[in-house]
Amino acid sequence: MKRKPQQVTDLRQALQAALSKSQTQGQAGEAGQAGSSDFDLNPDLVVPRPRRLRPAGVLVAISLAQADQPRVIRTKRASAGKHHPGQIAFPGGKVDEGDVDVTAAALREAWEEIGLPKDLPEVIGLLPSHETVTSFQVTPVVALLHEPFDIRPEAGEVAEVFSVPLSHVLNPD
Repeated sequence: MKRKPQQVTDLRQALQAALSKSQTQGQAGEAGQAGSSDFDLNPDLVVPRPRRLRPAGVLVAISLAQADQPRVIRTKRASAGKHHPGQIAFPGGKVDEGDVDVTAAALREAWEEIGLPKDLPEVIGLLPSHETVTSFQVTPVVALLHEPFDIRPEAGEVAEVFSVPLSHVLNPD
C-alpha cells in the first residue's frame, strides 16, 4: 500500500512546523550554540572552559517506504568499534574537511555507514544541537525517505541497522 500524497504532505508540514518552532527559539544547529548538553544530565560535572566544540551531524531519517507507518532508521554500533561501541545511534559523525556543513556530514556518514544514497533523503530541517562530554556539537538533520534502499551496514562501524515507528520516538511516555 503506497502512502497517499496528502499524508506525506501533512507529515512534512507537521515536522517542518515543529522544526521551525525550535529554530525560532534560537536552538537549531547554530554555530557555538547547543540546545542541550551531556552536562545537563550530570549537573555535578563542571564544564571545562574555554571549550572548542567540534561540529558533527547525525541523520534522523524517517522512512515513508513502509506501508504501515513512518519509521526512523537507527543503528547499533559495532561492539569492537573504536568509537561508541555497542551504542544505539543515528547514522552520522564529525564534519570532515570536505563537508560544507553538518547536513553534508550527516549525509556522507549515512552513505558510509548504512549505504543510504546521498540524493535519496529529502532534508526538511535541523533539530537543536547537543553538546557532548567528548567536545562535539552534534546537530540532528531530519530527512524524509520516500523510497526504500539497499541497506549495507559498514561492518567496522555498524553491527545492525533497524527502524522504529516514528510514533514511538515522538511519544515521551
